[in-house]
Amino acid sequence: MSVDSDSGEDATYDDYLSDANGYDGFQADGDKRYGVVRRVHTGRVQIKVGSPTDSGLFANRVGAGSESSGSIENTFLPAAIETAPGTTVEWVWIGDGGRYTVVAKDGSFASGYHTEQGATFTHTFEDNGVTRYHSVSHEEMKGVVDMIN
Repeated sequence: MSVDSDSGEDATYDDYLSDANGYDGFQADGDKRYGVVRRVHTGRVQIKVGSPTDSGLFANRVGAGSESSGSIENTFLPAAIETAPGTTVEWVWIGDGGRYTVVAKDGSFASGYHTEQGATFTHTFEDNGVTRYHSVSHEEMKGVVDMIN
């Protein structure tokens, strides 16, 4: 089990993400659905920031039919990732006109406000543990990075 970097909080994060836009819960390795915990075994991971409207992103969502379309407003996709220490996470603004930030709950990192498509913010996670983050302007925008060995 991960040691939580947010002092006083349980290392699980389903409770923290329970009201986060776009979060559908835990997934098996290799599952391609968005909004679920993603296990990633690479040195760099991308997370989309904003309100995606590409129907291709939603076809595999839990409970969605193959013709599912629309958007999830104000979200991080995927909402949670599990990866190894030393991984760089890159948040990429998708350019929907929203004004978003990425701010660690424990204060370990914070981006500026961005609205333009393609803007990025990166942070390299060196230690094991759970880091919760959010967007200052949208309380329903929450995400988690879980560094595990």
